[in-house]
Amino acid sequence: MAEKSAASADKITDMIKEVQYKTSIAVSSIHQNNNDVEESLAIIENVKNTLIQIKNASLSANEQVMTISKEIENLALNSDEFVKIMENMSAITEEAAAGAEEISSITEDQKENLQKINKTSEHLSNMSSDLIKCTSVFTV
Repeated sequence: MAEKSAASADKITDMIKEVQYKTSIAVSSIHQNNNDVEESLAIIENVKNTLIQIKNASLSANEQVMTISKEIENLALNSDEFVKIMENMSAITEEAAAGAEEISSITEDQKENLQKINKTSEHLSNMSSDLIKCTSVFTV
């Protein structure tokens, strides 16, 4: 019976050692899992922060796109106004050119008329001289 008790005690000791070994492996595995969970939580936190940055950058980019879109609309409106102004200026320039041509024509006509008046004045002056010569013969 002592032999059986000793064998049973050895068997129990072996079982306890096996349980302790497996418990040690389980505890080690739990520690490793805890470390993995902590690393995963840190990674998740980094991903969260990155997603927040992406969201903020996206919102900022959207605002910039809206601002650019409004500026493009304003440029389009301004370019239409600019085209109208240029068309008006072109029409005014054409009218001014036509007016200048008309003034030039009138000036040319006046020049011709002045030349005619000058010739007529010269002719009258000559006639007057001739008349004086003719009347100088008569004495009063």
